[in-house]
Parts: sequence; C-alpha cells; structure tokens
Amino acid sequence: MSVKRIPYEGDDMRQKKVVPVVLVYLFGYVKGVPHVLLVRRGEHVAYMQNMWSTIAGVVNRGFDFVRQTLVEVAGETGLLQNEVSKPGKIGTFEDLDEANKKTWIRTLMFATVLKSANNPDELGVRLDWEHREAAWMPVSTVLEWLSGKLPEDPVAWAILRDEPQTPDFRLNLERARAVMVEKLSQ
Repeated sequence: MSVKRIPYEGDDMRQKKVVPVVLVYLFGYVKGVPHVLLVRRGEHVAYMQNMWSTIAGVVNRGFDFVRQTLVEVAGETGLLQNEVSKPGKIGTFEDLDEANKKTWIRTLMFATVLKSANNPDELGVRLDWEHREAAWMPVSTVLEWLSGKLPEDPVAWAILRDEPQTPDFRLNLERARAVMVEKLSQ
C-alpha cells in the first residue's frame, strides 16, 4: 500500500482538554470470512506514533458521527461513501488520559466494505499519511485473542502480542466485541 504525505488540516487537538473522536471498525470480507482493518500509525502524527489502532479521527465542528466516520474512512483508506455500508454506532465512552491531560470522548463506529474479495489487497484500501501499514485481521482471531488465546498466525501474533498498540486498543476491541460476533454469524 502506498503512503502519501499530506498536511493535517482542521482543529489542533493538541490544544484541547476534551477531545471528541470517532474510532472506526472497518470490516471487509475475504473469501466470505469477516476481517477487521487494523492500522499502524506513522511517525508524523501528534499522538501514539508507530502504534496499532483502528481508523480514528477528531470529530469536526458541525459533523455528526456518521459523516465523520465516512470522512475518516475516505481520508485514511481511500474508500469512498459508495464503497462502504452506512456506518453504525457501537457506543460512546469517556476515557481520561492522565499522561496527556485530556479527556477523550470516543464514539466507536463501524462500517463494512461493500465488495468482497479473494485476498485483502482486493478490498482497495490505500493508506494516507497518518499510517505506515495496515492489516486485515480475521474477526475470529481477534475474538480468540480477546478471550485469552494467543494467535497462531505470525502476523496476528506480532500485532496482537509483540507490537506496540494504542493504550486503549484492547479495551476498545472489547467494546466492539458484540459487533464482531454479529459479523461472524452473518
């Protein structure tokens, strides 16, 4: 996946004490199996450099969560509104970040890539400047990891066990568990 470098535009969240953000769980189907997109943040972002996360972004003034989700998906993956399902809401959570002296108001959203693929590259994700790599992780692998089982796949092992993750990575995956279980049953 290519990475283009574009300057950040919008409110400077570094100055805010309360920061509303969306975290987006983007699902895709590879050979009929549901996967969730995990992204590794780059070195040029304000927070959590080089850590694994999901698509995320500060909620712009005047935007609702659905609109912001579509903006983040398009901006960070190159997938347009007509290429993903209408976003759904998982929930909103308030998390105190003592290290950065902020309160994050995190709204977890989800959407699904409308086309299915034979391999993850066919899902059409093109990373933006914020991320240095991406991985489509089988939902079943994530759920097993959340239940305490270590993944056998070396890529999953590295991301879920060895690589740095955002501080609330596991907590937010737990919060999204019900949606992932639902994806498995479809």
